[in-house]
Amino acid sequence: MRRLVHGVREHYGIAFGLMAILAVCLLGAWAVRVITGPLRYAGPAVDLSPYGLPGVTVKIVYPIRVNANQVGRNATTITVLARAREEGAVRSFELLLPLPDEALAYVDASGEHIAGRLWVTPGYPEANPHDLRVVHGQTQYRGYLFWPYRLTITPVLRLNGETALIPELTFSIRLISRWEQGLRDFSQSLATVMTPYLLLGALFLAAVWLGQRLNAQRRLARERRLSGLYARLREQIRLERWADAREIIEQIRAEAPRYRDIERIDAVVSAAEGAGWRREQLYNTGLQAYKARNWPDAVHAFQAVEQEAPYYREVRFLRRTAALYADLQSRDRSLRLKAAQELGAVADLLDMAPLLHALGDRSKEVAQAAEASFRQIGVDALDTLLAGLAYTGDGERATQVRERSYHLIEDMGQAARAKLVAALRSSDPRITSAAASLLIKLGARQEVAEALLWATPPHCEGIIKALLTEGVAAAPPLVQALLKTPADREQLLVYALIRLKSAHNIDRYVAEVMRSCEDGNKAALLKRVLESPTDVEYEAPIAATPARPQVQAAEEYLPPAQDAEPDNPQRSTIWPLRLLDRRRS
Repeated sequence: MRRLVHGVREHYGIAFGLMAILAVCLLGAWAVRVITGPLRYAGPAVDLSPYGLPGVTVKIVYPIRVNANQVGRNATTITVLARAREEGAVRSFELLLPLPDEALAYVDASGEHIAGRLWVTPGYPEANPHDLRVVHGQTQYRGYLFWPYRLTITPVLRLNGETALIPELTFSIRLISRWEQGLRDFSQSLATVMTPYLLLGALFLAAVWLGQRLNAQRRLARERRLSGLYARLREQIRLERWADAREIIEQIRAEAPRYRDIERIDAVVSAAEGAGWRREQLYNTGLQAYKARNWPDAVHAFQAVEQEAPYYREVRFLRRTAALYADLQSRDRSLRLKAAQELGAVADLLDMAPLLHALGDRSKEVAQAAEASFRQIGVDALDTLLAGLAYTGDGERATQVRERSYHLIEDMGQAARAKLVAALRSSDPRITSAAASLLIKLGARQEVAEALLWATPPHCEGIIKALLTEGVAAAPPLVQALLKTPADREQLLVYALIRLKSAHNIDRYVAEVMRSCEDGNKAALLKRVLESPTDVEYEAPIAATPARPQVQAAEEYLPPAQDAEPDNPQRSTIWPLRLLDRRRS
C-alpha cells in the first residue's frame, strides 16, 4: 500500500490523467447508453386460458421511464395488445392497471385524470391495440438525484364479476428526477453536436496512422515476411508436420538462403522426415492388426509408435483399447475382469465385439463386469447388442450372451424402440424374434403386427409368438393389419388370429369388426377366423415372392467367427398359408 501511495505521489500527473480518461470513458459509455436505449419495452405475450379466456393472448408495451416534465397532455402511453388465436375466441373483457401509489396518474387526451381500466376486445387475426396515457403525478413521490423511483404494476383481469391478478404481465416504470432528465438531454445534445467533429477527427487520425503504417510496412516488408515464415516453420516443426516444414524451408531459401539458422533446421527436418515415414508404417501396421482383431500385434505396433510420439494421431487410444481387448482373451481372470470394467469407461469404442464375447465369459464376475460396461455405454451399444441376440458358439456361452444382450436391450426402454423396429427386417430369425418380443414389452404391438405384412416365413413364427404373449390386446393390431394386407398375405394374418383365438377369447371383437367391415373379402376372412377350429396346422408351399427386405446394420457388428448362419436358399421366399383341420387328417 505504501509503495502504491508513493508511486502515485511521484507520478500524480499520469495518475490524474488516467483517472480523467477513465471518467470520460465512463461518461461516454453512459451517454451512448442513454442515446441508444429504447423508450419502451414490449413485455411477453401471456395466454389468458388459465384465467377463463381460452385462445386469447395479451402483451403490454410500456414506457421504461417517466420524467417530471410529462404532465397534462405530454403523456406517454401504455399499450395493451390483445389477440385471439381463432375467430370464435373473440370476447371482450375488462383489464385494470392499478397504480401502487400516486407517483403516476392516468389521463385522457385532454389531460384530465381517468381511471386505470380498459375495456379490451381481442383482435383476429391481428392484435387489437388499446392505449392508456400515463403522466407524472406531481406528488411527493419522484425520482432521487442519482437513481429513479420505481413503480411496479400488476394488471388485474375482471371477468363475469370476478377479478384475478395476472402476475405474468407485471411490469415496472421508473420515475426519474429533473436532474437525471437534464443529464439525459445534455448527453443527447452533446452527442448530436460533437458527433461530426469526432468523426472527422477519427478519420484524420486514421489517415495519419495508415500513412505511417504503410511507410513502416515498406521498410520492413521483407523482414516481416521472412519472420512470419520462420515462425510458421518452428510451429510446423513443433507439430511434426514435416511436409509443410519442407515447403516453408524452400520458400525461405528462395529469398534468403542463409537466413538465421535455416541450414541447421533443414538438416533436422530431413532426419525427421525419415523417422516420420517409419512411424507411419508402424501405425498402419498396427491399424491393420487392429481391424483384423489381432490384438497382441496391434499393441506391439502402437507401443512402438507411442514411445517415439505419445500424441501421434490416435495411437494412445488405439493402444489402450487393443490392450484391453487382448486382456479380455487372457487366461487370467483378474485381467479379464479389469479389462471388462475399464472398457465401459472408454468413450466411443471402435469395436464392441470383444466386450460382447465377454458377456458369455466362464467367470460370472467378468460377465457381470461386461454387462455393467454395456450399461455405462448406453444406447451407443445397441447395434452390437442386437447382434448379440443371434450370437453363436459354445452352447452355454452363446446362451449367456444372448440372454444378457436381451436384458440389456430391455433395460434401455423406449430409447431402443426405433432400432428394434428396424431389427424386425433382419435376415436372422433369432434377431427378429427377440426384437418382436422386446417391442411387445414396449407396447409397440401395431409395429410388430404390421411386420407380418412383409416378413419372410422363417421370421413369421417368432413375430406371431411375440404377439400371442399380449393376449387379447394383440387382436386389434392383427385385425388392422389384416384389413390393409395384400392378397398374398391375408392367409398369414388369418393364421395368426386363429392362433390367438385358440388361447384367448377374441370372437366378440372379431365379430364386431366383421359387421362393420365394408370390404366383402376382408369380412369373409374375419368370418373364417370365427368359424375355423382352433387346432389347425400351418403348411407353407413354396411360391415366388418379392426379394427379402434389406438386412439392417445389426449384423455388421458380428465378429467374423461368430456370424449367423445363412438362410437356406430353398426357403428364401414368402410362403402363402394353408390352414388344415387336424380333425380331417
